[in-house]
Amino acid sequence: MKNANRLGSTLGLTFAALYVLCSLFFVGWPQGYVSLTAALFHGFSLSPTPGMSFGGFIVGLVSIAIVGYVAGALYSIILDAMSGTTKVS
Repeated sequence: MKNANRLGSTLGLTFAALYVLCSLFFVGWPQGYVSLTAALFHGFSLSPTPGMSFGGFIVGLVSIAIVGYVAGALYSIILDAMSGTTKVS
């Protein structure tokens, strides 16, 4: 895990791919999506669901990719620091 950029990019792309799948699920089956999120998040309800615009999709996609990148890079940096082999690329 000596390459923070590589791990960050990998996790960012993974998060983005999962976001796309989740969005497709939402568009294809909105009521199922609402039921699933309520089950996953201890009864938190998204009803009524306003829908999703293309612009909202893009903002969410970019945001989750950035969060994934930062999480992966930070994980790599912390892991290397704890193992005594810090090298940020």
